[in-house]
Amino acid sequence: MDISSIVSREEFEKTTKLTYDQFCDFASRIIKKSVEESLRALPAVMTHIGSQVAYLKGLSDNFYDANKDLNAHRPIVAQVMETIEAENPGLSYEQVIKQAGPIARSRVLTLQKAGQGTGEVGPRKLSLVDERLKGI
Repeated sequence: MDISSIVSREEFEKTTKLTYDQFCDFASRIIKKSVEESLRALPAVMTHIGSQVAYLKGLSDNFYDANKDLNAHRPIVAQVMETIEAENPGLSYEQVIKQAGPIARSRVLTLQKAGQGTGEVGPRKLSLVDERLKGI
C-alpha cells in the first residue's frame, strides 16, 4: 500500500496545526482508506489461499494413495509431520511429506508391537500400581 495514496505531504504537514476534532477526522479518513485498500486486496489473497489448500489437499491425497497402510493412522502421520516441520523449518511441504511416511510407519509398527492395537494416540491406561495410588 502506498501511503501517499492515503495522506499527501500537505495533509501531513497540516496535522501539527489541527485541533483534536480535526485530527480525529483526519485519523478516521486514514483508517477508512486503509480498510478500503485491504478489502480490495482480499479477492487476490483468497484466491491464493484457495489454490494453496487445493495443492496441499492434492499432496495429502497422493501421499495416502501411495501409503494406504497409513490411512488409518492419520493422527500419527500428522504428529510426525509436525515434528519434522518443527525440527526443519526450511523444508518444503513436499520434503516433509516424503520423510513422514517411513517415520510414521515405524512408529505405527512400534505401537502395534507394544500391544497398542491400531496405534491410535490416546490416554494410557493406569497400571495396577497407579490404580492403588489413585485413592491416596
